[in-house]
Amino acid sequence: MNTFKSTQNKINTNKLPQKILFLLTGFLVSQFFLLNILYSQHPKGGWVTLFGNISTFSLMTLILLAIIACLIALWRSATDTTSSGTIRDKVSDYSNPTTFMSVSPE
Repeated sequence: MNTFKSTQNKINTNKLPQKILFLLTGFLVSQFFLLNILYSQHPKGGWVTLFGNISTFSLMTLILLAIIACLIALWRSATDTTSSGTIRDKVSDYSNPTTFMSVSPE
């Protein structure tokens, strides 16, 4: 019973960051679409802040880089969880490769 709960906790801790990354990626994609609409309506638009001007194009570039980073993190987390602990990694001593011979009927 104790090993079942520890295994379940390991699975849940691996999937929680993936769920957060999926949520963050979806949010960033929706923001990119909204910025794309804003950029198509006003190509030279932007915002004036205390630190300087922020253009719509620079925000689109920043969000695209964030989407790429999220997708790379998702890809790495998915390959890490599937490659570790699979049955293919465990090779028993008594398993030998089987060779198949083709026999022609004569």
